[in-house]
Amino acid sequence: MDCGNGTCHFNYSLRLLDSNGTTLNQLTGYATPAVAAAWNCYDDPESPPAKACYSTTPVVVDVSSLTANGPAELTLAASLGTESGYWGVTQMEVASIAGELVSLKTLKFDYETGTNDAVTMKIDETTDIPEFEWQAGVREMPATQAAFTSETIAPAAYVSGQPLRVKAQFAGLYEYQGAVVKATITMADGSPSPYGELGQQTVSFDYDENFEWVSTPLVFTSTQSATAIAARDLKFNWQIVSVQYRPDYYRTLPWWLAFPSSVGNRTTTHRIYTLWKTPVAPMIVPWAKVLELSSPLLVMAYNLVDDETAVKALADGIGLVPSRETRV
Repeated sequence: MDCGNGTCHFNYSLRLLDSNGTTLNQLTGYATPAVAAAWNCYDDPESPPAKACYSTTPVVVDVSSLTANGPAELTLAASLGTESGYWGVTQMEVASIAGELVSLKTLKFDYETGTNDAVTMKIDETTDIPEFEWQAGVREMPATQAAFTSETIAPAAYVSGQPLRVKAQFAGLYEYQGAVVKATITMADGSPSPYGELGQQTVSFDYDENFEWVSTPLVFTSTQSATAIAARDLKFNWQIVSVQYRPDYYRTLPWWLAFPSSVGNRTTTHRIYTLWKTPVAPMIVPWAKVLELSSPLLVMAYNLVDDETAVKALADGIGLVPSRETRV
């Protein structure tokens, strides 16, 4: 059958079953391969000088309402394989992709010297911020009023009007050459945050010094910035936009396969301080415990226009705020 002329139709019927064999969802439709000129071709190492070609139609099935552990998507890629010069279908494969496709590895807010990233800070006089404020399997516990521990996600601070920047690293399946990732930023209750979202970036995977298949750390920048002085709990909801397969792997799968999915169903929660101005001596490196206590005092201040009014707001508020435990 000649399927390189753009007129072939392949009907499909898909049933999603539970462990008892009960049908949970059923999907039917058809795929139309593109004309031969649009198929992806490359040298076939198994039978040179022939070229192997494929055309793929992704079908996304949303099963988020059918799982107990939150959102999940199943992507089916129906691929038609052939050899150049003869556009008959010589193979047809269906690949199912589900689960944790790309996982978040580390987040670093204070990643360089200067003012482009987060303000350099400490937890208190004797406790430094760890190398990574968030690290998978190591530091995943949101900050609370309990004492800071090695498992607590470290806070970060940004000057008012500055976008939020964070350097992120991901791990992926060996089949992946890269992925497009982004993150929405919300308040702890799910309402919109003043920072908007972390715009999408394309990350590339390769072996690191430990022979792990990871991405090169890449800086994500928020689309908006916060101006109001505050101590906020923000949720980063990481999402995959698409993944790119290695050209030498699964040749019948698409070069780019786009689908909605979460990054390992990963949502990270961070304590973020918005500062009045860049810290200066004698506390050029501020403590999180001080910021936790001072931020509410400045939030209560009216007509905060210069350093003098900021100092006055702090002085006036010290006697009004009862002693309490801090988050850090």
